[in-house]
Amino acid sequence: MKIFSFKYFLFVIAVLGVAFLVYTFLSNLLYDMAESNGKNRAQVVLTQHQDFAVATGTIEARNDVTLAFEEGGAVRQVHYEAGDTVAAGSVIATLDAATLRAEADAQQSQLEREKVRLNSFVEGPEQNERVRVQANADVSEQILENEVRLALVTAQQTAVKIENMVHTELDSFFGGTLDDPLFVGDVSVLTKQRINRVRKGAEDIFNRWRAWSNIDTTNYQQVAVILRQFSKDLRVLYDGIVETYDFLLPIRSFQEQNQNTVLLLAKMRSVLLDATVSVTKHLNEMAVARAKYNLTLAQSDESLAGSTEADRLAQKAQVDAEQERLNRLELQLAKTQVRAPFSGIIGEVFVRVGEFVQPGTEAVRFVSQDGYDLSVNVTEVEIQNISPDQSMRAVVEATGERIAVRVRTVDATEKRINDVPVYTVVFDVEDSDVTLRSGMTVNVRIPVGVAVAVFAVPRSAVMKRDSEEYVIVERGGDRMTVPVSVGAHLEDGAVVVTGELTTDDVVILKDDLHEEK
Repeated sequence: MKIFSFKYFLFVIAVLGVAFLVYTFLSNLLYDMAESNGKNRAQVVLTQHQDFAVATGTIEARNDVTLAFEEGGAVRQVHYEAGDTVAAGSVIATLDAATLRAEADAQQSQLEREKVRLNSFVEGPEQNERVRVQANADVSEQILENEVRLALVTAQQTAVKIENMVHTELDSFFGGTLDDPLFVGDVSVLTKQRINRVRKGAEDIFNRWRAWSNIDTTNYQQVAVILRQFSKDLRVLYDGIVETYDFLLPIRSFQEQNQNTVLLLAKMRSVLLDATVSVTKHLNEMAVARAKYNLTLAQSDESLAGSTEADRLAQKAQVDAEQERLNRLELQLAKTQVRAPFSGIIGEVFVRVGEFVQPGTEAVRFVSQDGYDLSVNVTEVEIQNISPDQSMRAVVEATGERIAVRVRTVDATEKRINDVPVYTVVFDVEDSDVTLRSGMTVNVRIPVGVAVAVFAVPRSAVMKRDSEEYVIVERGGDRMTVPVSVGAHLEDGAVVVTGELTTDDVVILKDDLHEEK
């Protein structure tokens, strides 16, 4: 009896071949499933988490200055408007400096004359003759200076006297204000208009007088300009008073009721006439003294056709003195201009053309574009976690763009906002491609508390059923649902979770569940 037949042998071989094919198929299938599952799963990780508080601050230009006039006077021109970009050194605003410019031009001419005189010196007469000639010139110059100073002081005193007389005696005729006058006595509307027009005109003139009331100079050109204008102003006031006086004089009822006013107008007419005559007299005396001085200078030039080395040195000193006077005038002229100290933008303009300003009057607010700071008020809790040179991240509120900031200063003195103590922290805005402007609102992330170890999983691993959140975990080949509480969102796409997890757990992502379905 045969134990193995050929047919049985073939049958065994066929069964083994089928078994091998089934094994190969199942192995490949399991390998593909394992590889697919790896792509849609994630390991639970333990990471350090830091809580942050958000503090809101404002972007400020690093150089934000208010520019002011160093001299006083009427604003002649404002060259830029708010928002305009200005290069460093550009003139932003100027005062009317016509009188000062005329004085500088006259000083320039005087300097040129002294230089010509210095260059023309040759060997000349004996020293005693030179001393005599120079003494005559000095006396003439002193007489001219005295006449100029006397004329200026007299004009200033007269101006004060007239203004006080108007403010006391003439204003007694008013019971109200200049804008809403109430007149003492029964006068017509036309008479009121005449008197009020004279009074308002006087106030405009007084404003001009106050501008030069404290000037102390012996410069002929400058004082001559002042006296000529003073004479014109006196004539205007005189004509107004005379017109009013001539108008009221024939009105008998007015004279009977307002004798004091009629006498006052007559008195003012007389005072203004005397002042006009006095100004004219001083102008003439100044002109005569100047002519004598010029003649003496001409005679001195002729007598001193030559010079000694000592004379040349003295003349050189005179040239230097004249140059110094011119430098001072040029410096004073420069103070009538407001210039940009650096390149930047006009923030605000505080003056207008025609306005009379005093020295120190603020003209413009000027902001640079070279760099920005961030000023933030933080609470007494948040300041415990802030130190100088500390780097932080911030977000521009209007655009959502991120910028890097670094702590520069921490104010140790508290201030109160809504009765809450806060401290000011100033950050340097580090180089960034983000476009910033003064006044922008920025939110800074300030670390608070101590960094702690927490579990983190991908956001797509967290699922929600009704109002509860959970993750699906694979443990030992089995799947189970683990309830979790979701905390902070991390920057790498993960979230902090709290639950019964370990670092050996693997969580299933939502995409994997969708594929399995």
